[in-house]
Amino acid sequence: MSRMMVNAIQEYYNQQGLAEHYMVMSQDPTLDAQEELSRLADKHIQLAAISLDYILTNFKMELEGSSSSIKDHLNNIPETVH
Repeated sequence: MSRMMVNAIQEYYNQQGLAEHYMVMSQDPTLDAQEELSRLADKHIQLAAISLDYILTNFKMELEGSSSSIKDHLNNIPETVH
């Protein structure tokens, strides 16, 4: 896995954590900045979505560029039902 992908995954989890933190804080009635905290939570959710899109796009590109034996292996994995 490339360093850029590792960074993107770390960024995704950082943004998710910040979004959750701000969302919890925005629900605290003792704080005066609930609207601003909610806005920050939304911003970090959007940034996490951008990071996730980057991760999935790069993973797809890597998979499409992989050897046919890996593709065949992945296509032949049976789906499990839980």
